[in-house]
Amino acid sequence: WSTDGNIEKITAPFVLNALRLASSIPDNTFNLAEKIADRNEFNNRLAGAIRNCDCGYVIVLGKPGAGKSTAINTFDHSQNDFDVSVYNCYTGTSDNYLRKRAKHGNFVNFLTKQLQSLGLCNRLKSSPDELERILHIASANLTKRNQKLCVFVDGLDYARRFASQNQPNLIDCLPPNLPENVVFVVSAQVAEQLPDH
Repeated sequence: WSTDGNIEKITAPFVLNALRLASSIPDNTFNLAEKIADRNEFNNRLAGAIRNCDCGYVIVLGKPGAGKSTAINTFDHSQNDFDVSVYNCYTGTSDNYLRKRAKHGNFVNFLTKQLQSLGLCNRLKSSPDELERILHIASANLTKRNQKLCVFVDGLDYARRFASQNQPNLIDCLPPNLPENVVFVVSAQVAEQLPDH
């Protein structure tokens, strides 16, 4: 590829940017502490709960600072037969995107990108109202592979706190029913911060 005499390699991000298909999803990396306590018992219990759930929700509750986010972001899924995607509603004290993370559209774009990278959906971008549709597409591909998808949505309490009054928020748009082989693990401080369903 050449523009103005400069030779550049054509990459997927280059094409997505050129076609204006690149999303403006903020970095989703949770800021982990330098030293992390061993969480084998939590990992084993959570992996068991996910394995025993054909589809639906697994809930992780705990007080602030209890280690929910650290445990979720360091969850070892390498010994399990499921793909994992982690969406952080909060990434640390310097997070400037809390309001954006609370929006349903940001979550759907993030998940679409994750499903594409896992080979479960070939869409480049999805509108917010297509969440259930892309989950059904992923479910069909998971069934063919005899696999499960686990989507961690960490920090729903932050999504509720920073939700915009004018736009659909993440919590209220989570589907009440998930398709086969799709499990959402959601975390919050207390059950009242979770969706009503």
